[in-house]
Amino acid sequence: MSHHNGPNNFYLCGGDILMFGIPDFKNFDVKLLRFMQIYTLLGAGGFGLVHLFYPSLFSIVLGAPDNGTIMGDIYVASVFLSFAVMALVTLSEPAKYAPVAGFQGLYKSLWCVFLIGQVALGAASFSLHTAVYFAIMLSYAVGDYFVFSRAQ
Repeated sequence: MSHHNGPNNFYLCGGDILMFGIPDFKNFDVKLLRFMQIYTLLGAGGFGLVHLFYPSLFSIVLGAPDNGTIMGDIYVASVFLSFAVMALVTLSEPAKYAPVAGFQGLYKSLWCVFLIGQVALGAASFSLHTAVYFAIMLSYAVGDYFVFSRAQ
């Protein structure tokens, strides 16, 4: 298994920032990071474009609920497309993608936890749309976690 030992430029109060349960971004599985990078480029990029240009597709195909344009599809599109752009512009240097994978893993893990909480409280239900999004978010959270945990 190949690993990368890159520079660590992430400091907070003189110490390393803890991100997604990882003490630094110096050690990671290069092959798995590359896979997650391409997965993000295609997955987040594709979903971001659908949210931006054809958001009703999710209602048609997955029975997604209607949401507000500003905080719904435009927000989701901008976040997903940002991940995809970062995956694209760092293809030649995977080490530069490591912080993105760390952030993405944390954000999508929290999203899954918050969704489970909302379902448990009865504020949300598990529709086809919710289940598909949960599976997608969980796949990134788990994949990004393994990028770092398998390198140690």
